[in-house]
Amino acid sequence: MTWTGLKARGIKFGLTPREKDYLRAMAHLGTGPYRTGDIAAALSEKITALGPMRSGLIKKGMIYSPAHGDMAFTVPLFDEFMRRAIPEFHPKARKTPSAKEKHKP
Repeated sequence: MTWTGLKARGIKFGLTPREKDYLRAMAHLGTGPYRTGDIAAALSEKITALGPMRSGLIKKGMIYSPAHGDMAFTVPLFDEFMRRAIPEFHPKARKTPSAKEKHKP
C-alpha cells in the first residue's frame, strides 16, 4: 500500500514532506531502534536541527524514544511499510546560504 492508497481509504498521517523524509531515513537504516546521529547523517543534517521535527513526530505518535539518543517506530513493521510506500530514498538537501548571502545587510 502507498501513501495515496492510504489516503483513498481515509487514513491520514498529517505529515510534512520533511517528516516523511525523517521516517524514511529511519527505515533506510534497517530495523530499529535508530540512533539520532545516524538519522541526522542519513539526512545530511545536524542532530540539533532535527530536534523540533523529532518532537513533532513523537507528539503525532509516529515514533518514540526507547532510550536516550534512540528512536523507534511506534507501529511494528512500519519500517517495511515506509520502504514499500517510498521505495526511493533521496532526502531533499536543505539549501545552505552562501558566504555572500550570510553577510548581506
